[in-house]
Amino acid sequence: MPKESVMPENTAAQSLDLLLSAAHDALWAWDIDGNRAVWGAAWRTITGQGNDARLKPGIEEWQDRLHPDERSQVLHTLEQYLAGNTARFESEHRLLHEDGGYRWIAASAICARDASGKALRMAGSFTDITEHKVLEPYTRLPNRILFLDRLERSLSRLRFGGNHAVGVLSVHLQLPASHADQLTHDEQAQLGRILSERITAELRPWDFVAQFNVLEFAVLLEMVASGTDLPTITDRLFKALHRPIQVGQHSLQISAAIGSADTATVSGNEERLLRAAESAAQLAATHGDFRHVSFDPATQEQLAHRLALERDIVATLMERGFEPWFQPIVRLSDGAITGFEALARWPRDGETLPPKQFLSFLEHSGLVSQLSWIMLEKGLTSLAAWHQQGLLRSDCRLNVNLSADQLLEPHLAGSALALLEDLALSPSLLNLELPEKAVLRQNDKALRAVNLLREQGVGIVIDDTGTGMSSLPQLQAFPLDALKIDRAFVQRLESDEAACNMARSVIALASALDLTAIAEGVETPAQLAFLQDNGVHAAQGFLFGKPMPAETVPQWLESSKPLIVDLLTPAL
Repeated sequence: MPKESVMPENTAAQSLDLLLSAAHDALWAWDIDGNRAVWGAAWRTITGQGNDARLKPGIEEWQDRLHPDERSQVLHTLEQYLAGNTARFESEHRLLHEDGGYRWIAASAICARDASGKALRMAGSFTDITEHKVLEPYTRLPNRILFLDRLERSLSRLRFGGNHAVGVLSVHLQLPASHADQLTHDEQAQLGRILSERITAELRPWDFVAQFNVLEFAVLLEMVASGTDLPTITDRLFKALHRPIQVGQHSLQISAAIGSADTATVSGNEERLLRAAESAAQLAATHGDFRHVSFDPATQEQLAHRLALERDIVATLMERGFEPWFQPIVRLSDGAITGFEALARWPRDGETLPPKQFLSFLEHSGLVSQLSWIMLEKGLTSLAAWHQQGLLRSDCRLNVNLSADQLLEPHLAGSALALLEDLALSPSLLNLELPEKAVLRQNDKALRAVNLLREQGVGIVIDDTGTGMSSLPQLQAFPLDALKIDRAFVQRLESDEAACNMARSVIALASALDLTAIAEGVETPAQLAFLQDNGVHAAQGFLFGKPMPAETVPQWLESSKPLIVDLLTPAL
């Protein structure tokens, strides 16, 4: 656990050190002087706020939810800590939930101070401990406290002559954010019951299951052979949890990560064994859906590295340190540069890191919207400068990626249009790229936002077309301007007939809907020839130009035209 110390003012990352020990909870960071706060996705879960709810920009988002009976004491504790009279800020108190009830919360935080001791920034976590106070009311499963008690007794029996290892599974489940926000309190309770029944059904009669919250379970396994029993049991759990779940009108697809630890590899008490399993589950979650990680000494090292990386990601986001790099989009009929796609890059320790290093964490933590806004603001600022300098065609656009969930943000359209107006850019110079799952959902709020943007001239492009298998009627119902052929298909055009057929299908779909067909990931002349022969309108990829920082775009524009024309000449 990090200790309080006087930290230099020159980096927000140092104010977030506590996040290393609290990364599985609701993360938050507060710029004290400016009263600006950043809230992780779990905050919305704890307070019951939907994805479209507008959070207050400062610390009032938390203060205004304090229980009246505890407000003065909690704020006094905070004031004492900020004044330097206590070593850290810790508090257990109740917070108002959107359903009108209160949740018990454990708050923990530290702050960065300047040389004089003045508090500059504060960062920490909120942990929902409601389930620790009472038995889970809907599933009647034990909570964390009872689980640890049972685990302690199992370890005691093992120390007095048990012949088999004791194992613990930490089961972390996740719903897509849009579904999680749509479930009522009763539906969440129903989901918890279904999940508990599925998990219990796959275990042995003597195994012990506890529920820490709706989507987090723990399993105590006695008499296990770690090398064989744990993988077998986790495989059964994955199969059970992978099946769709019907809750009310919602068909839900759960993703799962399971971490395991046992007394053959972890020594110590019950807290240590459970923490080891939870650490393994956190690491499993970073590897993708339905992954199992068994704890070993390397697991802890990998997790520490990952948490350090995540701390730096949050700090970079707070400082708006991510930068757009620009990849040109070329019209295949004449070689004209019709646009650029803004692709996020992370300058870190002298390197420039691609999205695979940070995007997954931002998506799972609910912070990806802030990244998109940084790309939008910085990207459009560069586009406006290039237009003012006369470097671009008058219709050259910027493409910016949004997640499907961002379409549910109530101020998306208004904020985007206001930004364009501030930069004196026509809305027709912006394309928003959406994943195909945005079409599959057909959400009314999303459709309203898209219609408003298109009415003003903003283009809507479906990215990775073909990966989600949307149908013609679904695409017809969604207002669009272009379809992008996913790079996974483009890069296999020379060797895989199935990829060729899929690319032709997307091109035919675009033609049927009178949309522009764009290919991404074009790297070879043979791929380009296929796309030209089959009527693709525009393309991007390393063959034309790699993503580049804003400062190199003017030079690239000056030198690239002859090269692009040479590439396209056989078909022109």
